[in-house]
Amino acid sequence: MGHPSSWVIQLLSVSQNKGIICWFIWKTYSGLIWGSLTGIPTAENTIWQIKLYTQNWVLSMSNMKLRTIDKILYEERLIPEGYHLAQRILKPIRWIKPKNGLKLNIDAAFIPGRASGGAILRNERGKMLRAISFPVAADSSLEAEWKALIQ
Repeated sequence: MGHPSSWVIQLLSVSQNKGIICWFIWKTYSGLIWGSLTGIPTAENTIWQIKLYTQNWVLSMSNMKLRTIDKILYEERLIPEGYHLAQRILKPIRWIKPKNGLKLNIDAAFIPGRASGGAILRNERGKMLRAISFPVAADSSLEAEWKALIQ
């Protein structure tokens, strides 16, 4: 895989990735300034987060065939081994509309000392009908999920 700095240099050669890298650097800086990060993040950790985000972005390209010119995606193992870009389309797991009626999705987020829940109601066309977010008193992510569900 090489040194992290060489990976960033290669990644910068792909134009759309410049924005991702800048955004993560800004996000890390803001986290330090506003105290949402615990500890001092390392360059390696920030680069790892960029790689993970990029991998998720690649997997979200379900309707687009990725070209073999995106060699760095293979070299940095952002695409699983065995995938042949010219032959396969990567498909993410995504929200599916109900056949008839309504669908309610509920989720929660948790960080130590703070948790919140949310819900969204959609119809069979995928149109949002209602959405809500609310605080949840929880000591773990599992507890936050459970309390969001029953609330």
